[in-house]
Amino acid sequence: MLSLAAATLTDAAAAQGVLATQFITLQSVVNTALGSLGAEARALELQTAFLEEITDATEEGLGNIVDADMARESARLTALQVRQQLGVQVLGIANQAPQILLGLFQ
Repeated sequence: MLSLAAATLTDAAAAQGVLATQFITLQSVVNTALGSLGAEARALELQTAFLEEITDATEEGLGNIVDADMARESARLTALQVRQQLGVQVLGIANQAPQILLGLFQ
């Protein structure tokens, strides 16, 4: 960047030339900074989208795990209920046997 103090100004045209040069230089610096900010903003948007996708996939995976656990526990409960019903039937049959024997003695 040129400094007004370092430049030798002989007339208004020279001052205008120095100011124009400084303006172009500063404009270039601002454009570079804006480009850098834009690139960083885009990178943040991409990172945010990626993290949202990972969050969604994680939630879906956890949901599948919970569903699998629920299905396993449901099958376990059904098996226990069948065992209970079979136990009741066995006890009923076992209780009938003495009645049959008593019927033979009558």
